[in-house]
Order: sequence, then structure tokens, then C-alpha cells
Amino acid sequence: MAEIRVNWHRRHKEGLSTGDKAADVLRNGMGSWPFVGMFLGFMGLWALVNSYVLATNA
Repeated sequence: MAEIRVNWHRRHKEGLSTGDKAADVLRNGMGSWPFVGMFLGFMGLWALVNSYVLATNA
């Protein structure tokens, strides 16, 4: 008979709530280069839009 080996990591992951799992997915993605690139692009766009709005409404 084949036994399924259960280690502490598997038991821990089975006990996580939906929010805990979502936080883990977000945390794992935040260090990736695509995330860093999208974040920098968004911040650059945000700075340009704010600069334009401030210049036209000054």
C-alpha cells in the first residue's frame, strides 16, 4: 500500500484561510521583475498625469 507522506509544509498550507493564500500569492509576485516594471511604469504615468494637471490648473 502506498502511503502519502505529509510533511509540516503541506499541513500548514492546508490550514491557511483564503485571505492567507491570497496574501501569499501577492507576496510571491511582488518581488518579480514584471511587477517591478509595471510598478515603475504606473508611477511614471501617475507623475506625468499629476504634472500635467498641476500645470494646466495652476
